[in-house]
Amino acid sequence: MLCMAFFNIDEGREHMPLVQLPYTSLAVENLPITEVREMVSVAKLNNHKLNIIGFLCANSKYFLQSLEGDKSSVDSLYQKILQNRLHHSLVIRQCSEIEFPTFKDWSMGAVLDMERHRSIVEKYGDNEKFEPSMLSPVERLGLLTEFSKLRKAIV
Repeated sequence: MLCMAFFNIDEGREHMPLVQLPYTSLAVENLPITEVREMVSVAKLNNHKLNIIGFLCANSKYFLQSLEGDKSSVDSLYQKILQNRLHHSLVIRQCSEIEFPTFKDWSMGAVLDMERHRSIVEKYGDNEKFEPSMLSPVERLGLLTEFSKLRKAIV
């Protein structure tokens, strides 16, 4: 199991809160961004069915994504993501219980053009390049949150 389970006993029932699981990964060499767009389209449908929400920032080198949902669904989806051929070297950056979803408007939102949004990228981290593994947890979440407010599914 990827995230520690938090159970509250409420009148004899188990209640599983939402978890947030951000991860980073490296894109496979020479990854066409069109393949990432296709993956996002499929993920939107699948995430909606699984009651998972989240947001992805990616370019031809790096992926940064945060998944939100019940622990079991997020764990199951992450196991599938590990098998995705578009990226490798996945690292869970944090897994925490959350009271309210950060990306509630998205079954799968994405920003895939970091150059177009350089001003946002420059707010987070030490350089102007999108390199999510070098960001702190607060910077990663801030970057994803700010991108999610652009209100465009794929940019």
